[in-house]
Amino acid sequence: MAEQTISDGVDFMTKEVIVEQAQIILEKYKPFGVAGMSLLDKICDEYNIIVEQHMFHNSFNGMLWTKNRQYYILINCNLCPSRWLFTYAHEVGHWWLHRHIRGNFFCGPPNGQTYNPVEHEANIFAAELLLPREQILQCLDSGLTVKKIARIYRVSEEAATYRVKELQSRSV
Repeated sequence: MAEQTISDGVDFMTKEVIVEQAQIILEKYKPFGVAGMSLLDKICDEYNIIVEQHMFHNSFNGMLWTKNRQYYILINCNLCPSRWLFTYAHEVGHWWLHRHIRGNFFCGPPNGQTYNPVEHEANIFAAELLLPREQILQCLDSGLTVKKIARIYRVSEEAATYRVKELQSRSV
């Protein structure tokens, strides 16, 4: 994998590598015709990741947790459905991309104050899984609005807006 090294000596993946990893999953599960929640459930079933909902304080979205070599994804049941789905995909991203770094990741809501490369990588991965690049570009080419894309893919309008802007800026 192509990686970038930052000053503390930890290697972080480029955006292209992260997208490639998400596309490997999308291609692998394509024959099953699953997307969104069903895709995430299929991944977790296959890799024996236990997914649970818990009532956490509102400042806590979810976590990837490991105990005795068993992985758990714990998600705050107080989240709205679109935020819950993105958190689920984000935690799957931690498992897929980062489980070799450490076993536990605790994720709060985005606060815009600090940049954490590992969290950013999990967000890129989640966006590619839930809003696949080629499908979103096709939606845009066919004239669908961001609001309609958000409804189709069951993500927040904020996530769909961010993804559309990101894809449009890459094609300019």
